[in-house]
Amino acid sequence: ADLVAAALEELRVRDAVVVGHSLGGSVVTGLAERSPQLVRKAVIVDTPPSHKGDSLGLVAKLGFAPVIGEFFWRVKPGFAVRKGLEVAFAPGFDVPDEFVEDVNRMTYSSYHDSPEGSGDYTDEEGLDQRMKESGKPLLVIMGAEEQIVADPAERLAEYRATVPGVRTKLIAGAGHSPNVEKPAVTAALVLSFA
Repeated sequence: ADLVAAALEELRVRDAVVVGHSLGGSVVTGLAERSPQLVRKAVIVDTPPSHKGDSLGLVAKLGFAPVIGEFFWRVKPGFAVRKGLEVAFAPGFDVPDEFVEDVNRMTYSSYHDSPEGSGDYTDEEGLDQRMKESGKPLLVIMGAEEQIVADPAERLAEYRATVPGVRTKLIAGAGHSPNVEKPAVTAALVLSFA
């Protein structure tokens, strides 16, 4: 959040509509908390208020296992990366090659530490409560065929129960990445909110 704030300050951006997907939902929330002058509205895509009951799937979980995870990361074959990424989309959606390439460019520490940091952040206080306290208008989007976030409809209800005026949308036919799976629908929602 601080890095994004520094970039926005450098660009002299104020009152931005900021959008965060997955772990980016924590970044957007942190930005709204720490640099409220930069944020007019926030959009969170497939980030639950907390990570209770969520699952990355077996292949992705291997990367977080002590000792084995770092070894697996160093020797990971492309098919294993692709298989691990399947949970980021609705069942049957073809994992884009760009996603496999992005994972292959990541360092082990970024793969391991980013989700851990997001979990620590939401364990301290949920994103729903943090966004309520920020007072910023909020749109939360989730894919109906989500494979990482447990019960996306229920998770959207958590935001509605906590954040006054929050808008929520469950996108049919999309999993954890509606911005990739249903880009026109996702873009239309963000633009109408903005």
